[in-house]
Amino acid sequence: MTQLQAIYGGTFDPVHYGHLKPVEILANQIGLSKVIIMPNNVPPHRPQPEATSAQRVHMLKLAIADKPLFTLDERELRRDTPSWT
Repeated sequence: MTQLQAIYGGTFDPVHYGHLKPVEILANQIGLSKVIIMPNNVPPHRPQPEATSAQRVHMLKLAIADKPLFTLDERELRRDTPSWT
């Protein structure tokens, strides 16, 4: 059986309950097996993040440490070009 996964992109500056709880509810309702959190580096459509990439990654790791639904993908943070996620 195929497992349903989702990618959740954003700045997460900072990550908060409003980012994670609705996604947990949705995942439960539609049967997601995994949500990949993908923080972006250079959002072209909004002001630049106040927290550094390293600080945002640290906050995300703390926020999802006890939530096996979530995994973190840092690939966009290594890009120098705009991220549209």
